[in-house]
Amino acid sequence: MRFFCIVAVIFFDIVLSAQSAVLPEDVLIIANRQNAYSQELAEYYAHQRSIPSSNILVINVPDKEIVSRQIYDREIAYPIRSFLQQRKLENKIRVLTTVFGVPLKIGPAHPNRRQLQLAKIIRQKYFYAFNELEKNYHQLEQLAGILTTQPTTLPARNTIGRFLRNLPGLYRKIQYLYKKAISHIKSISDPMEKQMQLEKFVRLRFIFEGRVFVLQNPKNRTKDMLTQLRSLEHQYWKMASENPLKRDNRQFYELTRQYGGIILLLKTLYEDYQRLMDQDSASAVDSELSLVLWKDYPLAGRVPNALNPRLSQHPFVMGKGPVLMTCRLDAPSPKIVRRMIDDSIKAEKSGLNGRVYIDARGLKKKRGFDVYDNDLRALADLLRSKTSLDVVLDNKPTLFAPGSCPNAALYCGWYSLRRYIPAFTFVRGAIGYHIASFEAQSLHRKQNNTLWCPKMLQAGASATLGPVDEPFLDAFPLPSEFFGLLLTGKYNMVEVFYKTLRYNSWRIILIADPLYNPFAKNPQLDESEIKFHKLSLLLIR
Repeated sequence: MRFFCIVAVIFFDIVLSAQSAVLPEDVLIIANRQNAYSQELAEYYAHQRSIPSSNILVINVPDKEIVSRQIYDREIAYPIRSFLQQRKLENKIRVLTTVFGVPLKIGPAHPNRRQLQLAKIIRQKYFYAFNELEKNYHQLEQLAGILTTQPTTLPARNTIGRFLRNLPGLYRKIQYLYKKAISHIKSISDPMEKQMQLEKFVRLRFIFEGRVFVLQNPKNRTKDMLTQLRSLEHQYWKMASENPLKRDNRQFYELTRQYGGIILLLKTLYEDYQRLMDQDSASAVDSELSLVLWKDYPLAGRVPNALNPRLSQHPFVMGKGPVLMTCRLDAPSPKIVRRMIDDSIKAEKSGLNGRVYIDARGLKKKRGFDVYDNDLRALADLLRSKTSLDVVLDNKPTLFAPGSCPNAALYCGWYSLRRYIPAFTFVRGAIGYHIASFEAQSLHRKQNNTLWCPKMLQAGASATLGPVDEPFLDAFPLPSEFFGLLLTGKYNMVEVFYKTLRYNSWRIILIADPLYNPFAKNPQLDESEIKFHKLSLLLIR
C-alpha cells in the first residue's frame, strides 16, 4: 500500500447534504444470466426488501470475476445505461446493486494511435519542463548558500512514470532549500544585496509555485486575491477534466503554470500522459458503474466522488451528470449472500448488539500512515466518550490474536495484507472493515483465499468493504467518519459509504445489503459529534 502527500492550499468546506433517504424503489438490482444463482438471489433480495420486480435488470455477461474494458462497456455499462435512459430513470434510480455472478473487476484499457501520438508530445513537454525545474532548483541551491560543482540531477528526470512516486521527496528538498535560502538572505549585511537576493528568492518561488505562492503572505490574502485565485482554480479544474485530445493544451498548460507553477505543470503533464496511456485504468465494476451515466471521463486514475459532500462542488465533477451509489450482494457462496440479506433485516429489527473492536498499530509519524492510525484511535475515543458501546482498542503493532474477539458487532483495523486472522466471532448483522490492499481482489476463489473480505463474510459478517486492486491509502474512507455516520442511524450502508468515499472509477467496493441501517432504531451518535476532515482540492494519490 502506497501513500503520497497532498500538496495544496485550497480546501473544500464541509457541507453535509440533506438528501432524502434511499427507498426500495430507488434501487436497481443487476443480475447475470450466465450465473445459475444470480437471478434467483436478485429476486429473493427484491422480495425481502419490497423492491419492485421491474427494478431487476438481467444482463448477459461472462461469469468471471475479471472482464476486459471492451466487455464491460458492451455487456455491462451499455445495457444498464440503455435501461435507465429508455425508461427515463436517470434521476429516479439512485442505487445500483450488483448480485453474485456479476463480474467484480475491469482489466486495464489500452491506448489507440491518437492517444499514443499525443502522449509522445506530452512526454517531451515533461522533459523540457523538468529541465527548467532543475535549472531553477540549482539557482535555489546557490541562493541557499549550497555551492556545488556537480550538476543537479533530481529523481524522475528521465522517467515520467515515476514522477508521482518521487514528488514527496522533491517537495521536501525544495522546502528545505527555502528555509536555507531565507536564513542565508537574513545573514546578508549589505541592504542592496539583501534586497536583490530577496527578489530573486521571490521570483524562484513564483516559478515553483505560481499564483498559489502569493497566498503564503498573509498580507496578500485579500478578498480580491482569493477571488482571482478561486477563478484560476476553477478554470484549471474545468480544463483538467477535459479530454487532452479535445482541449486547447497550450492554453491549459499556460494556465497551469500561472496557477500552480512548474511543480503543478509537471504533475499535470504526468496526469495527462497517464490518462492518454490509460495507466491505472483497471478498476472495480461497481466503482465504474457509479459513473455509468457520464458521457466522458478519464479511465486512468481516479475521479473525485461527487456524492461526498466535501467534493460535490469540485470543478472536475460539476455538471457531469448523476452519480449512482453502487453496492454488491456477493460472497464466496450463494448461501452466504442469502444469510447476509436475512441477517441484515433481522439486525435492523432487533438492533445490532455486541462489541466494537478497533485495531490500531501505535504509529506516530510514518509517511502518512499515522493519519489512519490516529483516526482509529480517534474513533475509539469518540465511541467511548459519546456512546455506551463496549469498545476494545488494541494500540500495539500486533493484530488481534485468533479467537480473541468474541461477540463482535463492528470491527475496523489494519494491516495484515492478504492474510486474514480468525480473531472474531461475529454477531448477526456484524460489519467488518480491514484497511489493506487487495482484500476484495476475489470473492469466489476457492484455493488459498485468505483475503479479508471473503473470509469475514464466511466467518459471519453481513457487510464489509475493500479494494479489488491497489487503491493507495487515501482511497479508504476514514474509519471515524464511516462508522461515525453509520452510528447516527440516519443513513443506510450505501449512503454512509458514498458520503465518506473519496473516489469513483477506482477500486474500493462495498459488499452489503445497500439498504441495511443497523442503528436506525437505536442511534448512538449525533452528526454534530463527528469530526469530518477537510479534503484538499488538489488531490494527489
